[in-house]
Amino acid sequence: MSIREIAAGFKRTTSAPLMPMDEGARLWTIKVANKEYWRVCRWYDVDDLVQDGVMWWYVTANRYPNAEKPHLMSLYKMSFARHITDLARDMASKYEAPCDDVSELANDADAQSDMDRCIVEAPPVVRSLLQAVIDNPQELFAKRVDKKTLNERLCKLVGIEPDFDLHAAVLAYLHAR
Repeated sequence: MSIREIAAGFKRTTSAPLMPMDEGARLWTIKVANKEYWRVCRWYDVDDLVQDGVMWWYVTANRYPNAEKPHLMSLYKMSFARHITDLARDMASKYEAPCDDVSELANDADAQSDMDRCIVEAPPVVRSLLQAVIDNPQELFAKRVDKKTLNERLCKLVGIEPDFDLHAAVLAYLHAR
């Protein structure tokens, strides 16, 4: 459920005043927003995440108008943490590989010659990985359903045993260039 849908459906369930957000809840919101920002940094600013936290405080206070302060804070912490998790998961599932950028580079003659030179000069295993990534970038950015490491996925893409550290070999080659 998006924030706009939540805010649009925000209706007071009671005529009692909402419990205002105290200083402790405000500081906790800022701390958690800064701590968990890495999960949503592609799509959100820290300020937006803090604002979501304030909104979730009032959603929680409205949903549980008779809750005591410690219980309300506990409910708020759980709902805001779940919101960040849901936000990160939903946005990550919509994130697509930057294939358009790769295809634009492939159409550029200078970039193509640099890319070809990079592939030709690479060691055989690194060359096969670079060629596989260029030929099929979706494979590298596909949604992960297994718990394999990056090195295991790269080795599978090339068709070699995962005990070889292909990730380190590629990084060493590219840093040396």
